[in-house]
Amino acid sequence: MPVERTRSAGHIKAHDFDVVVIDWVMAEVSGLELIQEVKRRSPTTAPVLMTGWQFRDNADQHADVDLLLNKPFESEDVARVINEAAGLTHQRATSV
Repeated sequence: MPVERTRSAGHIKAHDFDVVVIDWVMAEVSGLELIQEVKRRSPTTAPVLMTGWQFRDNADQHADVDLLLNKPFESEDVARVINEAAGLTHQRATSV
């Protein structure tokens, strides 16, 4: 299914988000594809990729991913990553 027609993309189109946490593996679409759509619609949004998979840093393929949240994680990990992502969003918004 094309990203534009997923329920997730509809939410992203209808709302502005400072931070999005997206799982890599989802039923409708790849998390990486959804992150590309997020960045296309809102360049200041900080996307966090949540994954239990090995993530190889390939700048071409994963350039839109700002931060990783590796599974399994603790609530402290989530808070740290969200705070870091919010800081990125703030930096982007103030430099525009």
